[in-house]
Amino acid sequence: MESRSSSEKRLRDEAFMLLTYKDPLSLATLVSHLTSPNNAQRSQAEMLFNCCKKEFADALCLTLARLLKDGPTTETRIRTVNLLRTILTHPESRIWPNLSEDVQTKLRSRFLAFYQHEISKPISKTLCRLVSEIATQIYEDGEEWPELLDFLLRSVQSDSHKVQESALLVFADFPECGQLLIVNVLMPHVHTLYSTFLNRFASPSLSVRIAAYGAAIGLTHLFIYSEVPDRFQQLLLGMMASLSQMLLCHEDYAQQGLEQLIVLVMREPQILRPRLRIVVDGMLKIAEDQRWKQKTKQYAVEFLIILAEARYQAPKMMRTLPRQYIVRLISIPVNILSFIEDDPAWHDVRNEEGVNAGKSIIYDNGMEWLSRLFNRPGWKYYCAHCFGVVTSILQCSRLAKASCGNYYPFCNCKGMLEGMFRAVPFYLCLAK
Repeated sequence: MESRSSSEKRLRDEAFMLLTYKDPLSLATLVSHLTSPNNAQRSQAEMLFNCCKKEFADALCLTLARLLKDGPTTETRIRTVNLLRTILTHPESRIWPNLSEDVQTKLRSRFLAFYQHEISKPISKTLCRLVSEIATQIYEDGEEWPELLDFLLRSVQSDSHKVQESALLVFADFPECGQLLIVNVLMPHVHTLYSTFLNRFASPSLSVRIAAYGAAIGLTHLFIYSEVPDRFQQLLLGMMASLSQMLLCHEDYAQQGLEQLIVLVMREPQILRPRLRIVVDGMLKIAEDQRWKQKTKQYAVEFLIILAEARYQAPKMMRTLPRQYIVRLISIPVNILSFIEDDPAWHDVRNEEGVNAGKSIIYDNGMEWLSRLFNRPGWKYYCAHCFGVVTSILQCSRLAKASCGNYYPFCNCKGMLEGMFRAVPFYLCLAK
């Protein structure tokens, strides 16, 4: 017991000295050792850091904040901001509620100053997430952070693209669990945010446009629950128009915009109902257009497949679409798979390598999309529309000369085949 007590006292003294002497190099070394590949070094660093966190939480956070500002290298500062975010807001280790009121006030002020002037983009993005998460904790505890809201509202209307982007990222990063609280706080400013977001969709800075996408999607409920619920539909149209512009000149940024829209359809698919035809038609055009990169088209199809899967969140919504929209959606994976080049290895399959011959990412995507459409609840509706698509593909002269490997994708979707046979009478009615 004496040995253990002595060891704990020695560790506590070491932690006290580390934080009291305010030597940035010593703390930078500790932060670096926390991710060391050397197990002994990393274990020792973790013991010392955990002691600092347990015994001297206030001093640790203030010292890390100084290291974030004056760290010797960008890598050290990136590690520091990630460490701060982990210990302050991570559900399993957050110590923000345990900090003294004075330290909380100092950290709030410093974080706002840091993220306003930060040059490094990775650090700036993590700071924005940290500020969002701390704000959520503050409002969950029944407190307020008026300086943050004033600062964000000024920043989002600033002439500086960097300041605009940072403010928009904070709005985008509010955790889902605390969004209703944030919505109540922001409701008096909904008109300002609505008009500002619309303007930012057309910003000369593409990074600002993408950040505005995230902010509008992150604050969806703010616009839905306002006195003019159609506001979000106008924002959605603004995002689609901006997406079309970015596709023509900046396809990589358009991909980021598509990723944001995928987040929207995963969270709130029913919101798309009033503008469903416009959105689906736009995504189908992207997926069908050979000018775009494969990754861009994959994002568009993924958006549509997720929308088709939203049976419980948005029941029967896809059934409101005209038949040709469903046919176009089904045709995309079917056409992808039907144009797979015939591989000689399929004719002589004797091992597992032969089974996988000729496969590619495109093949895997096509298989996954077909499976998600037809091996799921509600697949009968899609089967009724795909009868003509699949039969025309299977009858084409090019595919008739191919190996049986090219037929495998269609045979693998059991639900699709069963549904096609059951849907023949329905298909004949549609044909009339």
